[in-house]
Amino acid sequence: MQPRTQTFDATTTPGPQEAINLDYLPLTATTVALWVDSGATVAAVVEVTTDDVNDPAVTPRWFPLQDGPTTATAYARFFEPWRFLRLNIASITGAVELKVAQAAELFR
Repeated sequence: MQPRTQTFDATTTPGPQEAINLDYLPLTATTVALWVDSGATVAAVVEVTTDDVNDPAVTPRWFPLQDGPTTATAYARFFEPWRFLRLNIASITGAVELKVAQAAELFR
């Protein structure tokens, strides 16, 4: 997967944002970073699922990412093979970016 960036600001409607499709890459790292601009504030949760959010027959079950960034500029890494990731925003002022990158597969 190419690195992805989603940008949000005060005009963003709170709630779950567009889900990002992750590649299934076992034994590799995925990094998720939240950038909060100077003077901006955000209260949000990075959520992940193993469900296919594009399958209308499936109700996706979303889980908060353990140690995921929530209110300040920070990042987290994980190695579990989640299928989708999203930011669920409770409140926001100013500019905020969600960045996601996956490493290439290390072992074959």
